[in-house]
Amino acid sequence: MLTVGCRRLLAISLMCLALPYQVKSIKNNQALVFCPACQTVVQAKPVIFDLVPDLKIGDYVLVQNNRAVKQIPAEEAGEIFKLLA
Repeated sequence: MLTVGCRRLLAISLMCLALPYQVKSIKNNQALVFCPACQTVVQAKPVIFDLVPDLKIGDYVLVQNNRAVKQIPAEEAGEIFKLLA
């Protein structure tokens, strides 16, 4: 069952807004990212990270349309999650 916060994030992602994700793995020009706000469900997805070339595992990125568009600090990602909850 989706939490209220997770449902909001899902609805916002359908509006094509960039959302924060944490990088879990990197392979073949794609990163597997995870949404920490949705820990109750598997919310990992592959994204292209050509716009953020120095990406490392554990980094937070804003993702829009399955593309990482900007690296952000963990604190900023946390603030965004709080605003969306």
